[in-house]
Amino acid sequence: MSGASIRRILSAVAAAAFLHLLLVMPDLPAELTPAALVALPLELPVILLLLLAVGDGRAGRALRGGLTLVLTSITLLKLADLAMRSALGRPFNPVADLPLIDASVRLVAGAVGPAAAVGLAPGSPADGPHYSARPWREFDVQRLGGHLGRRRADQSS
Repeated sequence: MSGASIRRILSAVAAAAFLHLLLVMPDLPAELTPAALVALPLELPVILLLLLAVGDGRAGRALRGGLTLVLTSITLLKLADLAMRSALGRPFNPVADLPLIDASVRLVAGAVGPAAAVGLAPGSPADGPHYSARPWREFDVQRLGGHLGRRRADQSS
């Protein structure tokens, strides 16, 4: 096995591990335990197999975009739920808690300054591209399944 093959396999394992962490992230502070990381989310094999089956064409890019949007939204809602449950003891309500988001940003801006407050806020314009770019890269079919496809092609020739 060449160094490139090993890097490709490690990259695929890292991508699957990142997706696993996104899917098992709890929304309750009490569930933030190492045991929560061991649970296998039922969605993970479905997502991985679907990405491999669809490929990297137009439909594959559309699937990657949809999965990125959905998982980014779910992750941000889970983070907001964790913050609200830790601070107020109740779940996050996107409609009712919008004024609280503004108040918390103003509180942080008063404490550390406006520039730092923008960078610290999850889902802020500074963090938005990072949150959505990471799942987009991890859903890359070449990264997840490129090694498998190359092995099959090598064995058939």
